[in-house]
Amino acid sequence: MELLAARRITHAYRRPLGRGRPCLVDVDLTVAPGQCWGLLGPNGSGKSTLLRVLAGLCAPLAGEAVVGGAPVGSRSARASTGYVPEAVELPPRLSVQDVLGELAALSSAGDIVGRVDRVSELLGLVPLLRRRLGTLSGGQRRRVALAQALLDDPAVLLLDEAFSGLDSLVLHEVREDLRLRLVGGAGVVLATHRVEDLEGLATHVLLLREGRVVQRGEAAELLPALRGHDGLRAALGEAG
Repeated sequence: MELLAARRITHAYRRPLGRGRPCLVDVDLTVAPGQCWGLLGPNGSGKSTLLRVLAGLCAPLAGEAVVGGAPVGSRSARASTGYVPEAVELPPRLSVQDVLGELAALSSAGDIVGRVDRVSELLGLVPLLRRRLGTLSGGQRRRVALAQALLDDPAVLLLDEAFSGLDSLVLHEVREDLRLRLVGGAGVVLATHRVEDLEGLATHVLLLREGRVVQRGEAAELLPALRGHDGLRAALGEAG
């Protein structure tokens, strides 16, 4: 059974004089229950664009993607997907509690207070619940974005540099929570430029360079060769 399936995804952002250079070219990705796919590559490799396509936030020029059999962007697919973007934008005048409570209320799941309490405890947000979002640091806003994605226990999590700015204690708790979700049958796609983010969590790796798949396979086989600056450069086909 596939939680998420993307076939031959191709995309290019438009420029004033026409369509720009493709940022994704014929990318395939299939996520089964219990799998965590690490999207690994340097800045500009297409990781963030692929996650935006999978979250239904931008339509590809070619190819198709579905979540739980429903087209990405559809109501059903959105309900099954939690997404954390690399650049977090939150309404500055609202409090953390207001935002989490309103989002929890929009869901068909019950126990609004319980779900908000759970993610707040997990991400160390309890002391910040009455703070306005505009007063939070970048790392604190990142935690709120993660809390939003985890509120409804989605079947698929799309995480873009989600560990950036987290302190060591919160990072440990988040990684443990993701492992439990994977055991429970969820699927995760984690985009990062750091191999260490994938250690002990990723089951599979997709290595991107300039929008194209360079390597794919099981993490146990690929990650040892990718460790260290030289290993990643060699896998990407870059000169030393």
